[in-house]
Amino acid sequence: MLLAESENLFSEHKSQKLQDLSGSVRITLPPLFENQEILRRLLRQLLDYPHLNIEWLPTDMHLNIIDEQVDIGIRIGTVPDNRFIVKSIRPVGVNIVASPELIARTGMPESLRDLQFNYPLSALNNSNSGRVWPWQFADGSSFFPAQPSFIAADIGSELSAALAGRTFSQLADISVRPFVQRGELVNILPELNYQPWQLYIFRPHQPLLPARVRLVFDLLNQILKDLFSG
Repeated sequence: MLLAESENLFSEHKSQKLQDLSGSVRITLPPLFENQEILRRLLRQLLDYPHLNIEWLPTDMHLNIIDEQVDIGIRIGTVPDNRFIVKSIRPVGVNIVASPELIARTGMPESLRDLQFNYPLSALNNSNSGRVWPWQFADGSSFFPAQPSFIAADIGSELSAALAGRTFSQLADISVRPFVQRGELVNILPELNYQPWQLYIFRPHQPLLPARVRLVFDLLNQILKDLFSG
């Protein structure tokens, strides 16, 4: 009798836990080059939760996660205020990179002005303003590419242009790091590397946080640290 009651209690507890870990979790994040790997790792770790649904919303627009009813956000930028629970992953900056083949063809720029007007540059569209993003540098200066040779709406395509030997590009250091280490890209003018932002994961404050959101938040936090720290 006691064994049967114990098994019933265990069954009820397991059923309640599965119910707590069912439903949707909406996640917004920028179009990072590593998004597919982040998603692959997350979904593999959620194989034991078949009733937990992920809504994956990559976008370069800053969604209002409260208005859009988003549960978790991943962003590169300034850490938000105390309305949110935030876990910083690492500082993020930008490097100017080009392939060794392109450098061999064009030579190295003598100055930022020389780079801006006389070299093939890529540019990233800012969907919020309709213009391209400016290039920014550690000395406080900035410029817009004068006549971009390649314009992209996503970071991955801009990286592809640099790897193809088409452009000099200013890209996030977390994305170019493995290619620089392998010699496929060269970080030129490293003294002007600019590191103004943080990669972070965040969620709104909630008095009763659903277990499914807590689980996914903790998993993503660890995945981001594994991919980008060090």
